[in-house]
Amino acid sequence: MKNYKIQIVSVFSFMLISIIGCIEPFETTNLTFEDVLVIEGRLTNENKFHTIKLSRTFQIDSTDPSPERNAKVSVIEDGTIVHNFTEQEAGVYTTDNSFSAKANTIYQLKIETQNGKTYSSTDQNLTETAEVEAINFKVTKKQFEDEDEVEITVNSFSNNADAKYFFYEYEETYQIVSRFWSSFTLDTSVYPPLAVKRADPEFGRVCYGTNVSSEILQAETSNLSENRVVDFKIRSIPPTDFILRDRYSILVKQYVQTLNAYSYFEILDKFSTSENVFAQSQVSFIQGNIFSDTDPEEKVIGFFEVNSVATKRLFFNKEDVLQNQFSDFPETCEPRVIPKFGNFGSRPLEEAIQEGYIFYNFGDSGLTDVDDMNDLPFVMVKRPCGDCTVFGSNVKPDFWID
Repeated sequence: MKNYKIQIVSVFSFMLISIIGCIEPFETTNLTFEDVLVIEGRLTNENKFHTIKLSRTFQIDSTDPSPERNAKVSVIEDGTIVHNFTEQEAGVYTTDNSFSAKANTIYQLKIETQNGKTYSSTDQNLTETAEVEAINFKVTKKQFEDEDEVEITVNSFSNNADAKYFFYEYEETYQIVSRFWSSFTLDTSVYPPLAVKRADPEFGRVCYGTNVSSEILQAETSNLSENRVVDFKIRSIPPTDFILRDRYSILVKQYVQTLNAYSYFEILDKFSTSENVFAQSQVSFIQGNIFSDTDPEEKVIGFFEVNSVATKRLFFNKEDVLQNQFSDFPETCEPRVIPKFGNFGSRPLEEAIQEGYIFYNFGDSGLTDVDDMNDLPFVMVKRPCGDCTVFGSNVKPDFWID
């Protein structure tokens, strides 16, 4: 589970989550910091290693949450089977074995922190299933603005009467093709350097970057005649965004939630996106479904869920959404012809390499495969313009389809 707006809640732990209608300004200097355990985690019906994240709230003048280290984390299945978690990195606990949550089975989260305090969730069951029918994209006008955007929406449907509340995540992957790539690289063991063929002839030419969603995305069908989600917007992207330059893919995950979980995250989202929460309202604590075993008054932030999940992936190319518009490259790329020696024995090429320039071509020649071209001045570009590994991985994802 990702850090959606939980970090914002942590910053404002002194006024945790639920907005009430008190329109009374107050001074931030009077706010009191509370050290509260923050728990993020869910099980799904996917056969995988599941993750629970533990942290502590942090002061408003801090930048990062403090991970809760050395805790004992487990999930109890039907009161008998224990799924233990091991801390893989600071505050991130992963199951020792892969498994999938099953229907008609009770799951309970158990935590013991390094100071000996223990916490338990209420019993949770796997939610009903709902399929993602389609992911669609179109170019439309941004709301209230005369600017285009690429809008990605999801449609889903379920015959299950209890599948009315949905939580969405996405993972987008985009192809990056270097603008000024060369099959040559520089051998800098000598001066002037020599342009030599790359050991890996494709290194840095085509890469793949990935972003994951960080906002809370929810939909519900409780007031509709059937459990059908229609054209729910998952993502909007300006056509000029770099990630649309070549080929783009998005994986959408749809989690079916309980009403309690849906309400919890709905309130969390409303609070964390408030533009002026200090002046407009005071907030009080809203309890999730995780409690201290020994102190009923202790505040605990978080909601443990057991969700059915459905996924679907979409691909499209730049040409599918862009007609006469061009996506911006994140770097200004202007190739420079750089001589190897300058006035008074200076080394302009060495200085350019130290500034991050890499080889692109041989000056005054369209050729890149003739040995004696090394006698010519070199055409150099900034590394981001000729080496896509600055922006992503050179390894093609297993799911990628060209």
